[in-house]
Amino acid sequence: AASASSVRFRGSSSAARSTGFYNFENHGGDWHEGQCGSRSRQSPIDFGSMAPWAQAPADSFYYDYQPLQGTYTVQNTGAAISVNLQDKGYGLITYKDKRYTVSSVNFHVHSEHTFFGKSVPMEAHIVHRSETEDKALVVAVPFQLYVEPPPTYHFLGYGYCSTGYYAGSKATEATDWTTCSEICTADPKCAFVSLKPNKTCSRYSLAAGPCTLLHKEGYAMFKKVVRPPQYVLFGIGYCQGASLGTSSSPSPDLCQATCSATPDCKYASWSESNICMTFSEANSGKCEQRTEGLLDYKTYMQVDPAVNEPLAVLVGGQALPAAGQSTLVSPAMPADVLSAMLVGGSYFEYEGSLTAPPCTEAVTWLVRREALTFSCAQQDSIAKPILEMTGDIGNYRAIMPLMGRTINVFAAVPGRAPMRPSAPTPPGVPVAVDLAAQAQAQEAQHYAWQAADMFHTIRRAMQSFPSPGIGPLPELPHLGPPVA
Repeated sequence: AASASSVRFRGSSSAARSTGFYNFENHGGDWHEGQCGSRSRQSPIDFGSMAPWAQAPADSFYYDYQPLQGTYTVQNTGAAISVNLQDKGYGLITYKDKRYTVSSVNFHVHSEHTFFGKSVPMEAHIVHRSETEDKALVVAVPFQLYVEPPPTYHFLGYGYCSTGYYAGSKATEATDWTTCSEICTADPKCAFVSLKPNKTCSRYSLAAGPCTLLHKEGYAMFKKVVRPPQYVLFGIGYCQGASLGTSSSPSPDLCQATCSATPDCKYASWSESNICMTFSEANSGKCEQRTEGLLDYKTYMQVDPAVNEPLAVLVGGQALPAAGQSTLVSPAMPADVLSAMLVGGSYFEYEGSLTAPPCTEAVTWLVRREALTFSCAQQDSIAKPILEMTGDIGNYRAIMPLMGRTINVFAAVPGRAPMRPSAPTPPGVPVAVDLAAQAQAQEAQHYAWQAADMFHTIRRAMQSFPSPGIGPLPELPHLGPPVA
C-alpha cells in the first residue's frame, strides 16, 4: 500500500496485518480506521473516458534520483512487497516548489488504479515524504506483460532454398500467405519459408545458410527477420574469465553483433583500441563483480527484451521473502533504477489518500499514463508471495469515487528544479516605518482640521451677529488647509 514513513502516516506494516487491523478480503470495503470511511478524496481511482488522455502535459515535476548502491532491505510487510529506501539519500522529487524525499517502493498485484475500468498485472508505488509537512507524494507505475513483436519477412525472390528443408509439404498449411507465415512464426526452427499456394509451405532451418535460391516460378521465398538481441552497458573493464574469442571491431555495435552470432555468448567487451572479446555466462569469471577495470574497455551484457532490468536490479535476483520476513539486496554495481521507471512518461496528477489504513487524505498522486513492461518470470516472482499472504486475492484496494476532483497531466523532468529568481531589492536606503503610529497620526490630524474649521465657522457667525456683553473670539493659529 502507498505509505509514508512516519508512524502516524504509515499505510502498511507487518504489525497491522498480523494483528488483524485490515486485510484484503473485501479490498478495503470493510476498513473503518482513520479516514478510510471518507469518500472526499480517497484513492485509488479509475482513469476512464473522462480522464485527460489526449491532453498534453500542462505542468511538470522534477526528479533527481541517485543510483542504488550499497545494501538495502526488501521486506514482506504482510500487506505488500516493500523496498525500504528511507534515509539512504537516493534522491527526491520537486513538485510545486516543494521537495519530497524517496522512502520506499511498494508492489501491488493487481494494479490499484484502473484504466477504463480494467486493471493491469502489477503497480509499483514509489513513495516520497515531504521535507516540511506530514504529506506524501506517490508515483504509481503500472506494469504490463511484455509481448514479443512478431517477426517480419523479407522477400528473397521466386524459388526455394537449395538446402535446409525440414517440413512443409501439407497443402492445408499453404492455403494462403497468412496461414503459412503464422506457422513459420510459431516455429523457432524456421528461418526461411517458401510458399506455393495450395501446395507447399516449405520451411528451412539455419542449415540453409544464406539460402542459395533455386529460381522457380510459382514459389515465393522469404527470410524470417527476428528482432536482434539487445544489450545494456554492464560496466567499465572486461570479464576476467576465459574469452570465447577475440577479434577486431571498429565499434561496440559490431562487437555486440559478434556476440549475437557466437553461441552461448552473454557479454561483449569492446576496447577503444577496436578489440572485441566475447564471454559466456559460464566462463565470465568475475564479470558480475567488476565495476571498474581497464578504462579503455566497456562491457555490454546481452539481455532478454522481456525482462525489465531496472525492476530486476531493484528487487534482486533471489526469491522474495515470505510474510513477516525480509532480505538484503546489494546491486552488483550502481544503477539508477528509479529514474528508469519515470523517464519518458507523462503522469495523471490528482489529490488523494493512502490506499491502506489509515487512508490519510494527504497524498498527491502522479500515475504514469504509459505502462512499463516486465516478463512472465518477473510477474511470477513478485506475485507469488503477495498472493500467498492474501489468499490468492491480491493486495489492491477497490476503486474510490472521484467526487469532482480535477485530474491534471504533468511531465517528468530529470534533474534538480531550477532556482526561482528572488524579488528585486528596492532602490535607496531602507527606512523603518511604524505603520500603526503613522495611521494614528493621520487620524489625529484629520480631527484637528475638523475642530479648526468648526472654530472659524463659529467666529464668523459671532462677527456677523454680535451679542451684547460677548467680545470677539481671538484668532486661531492655522492648523490645516485654508478655510473658506
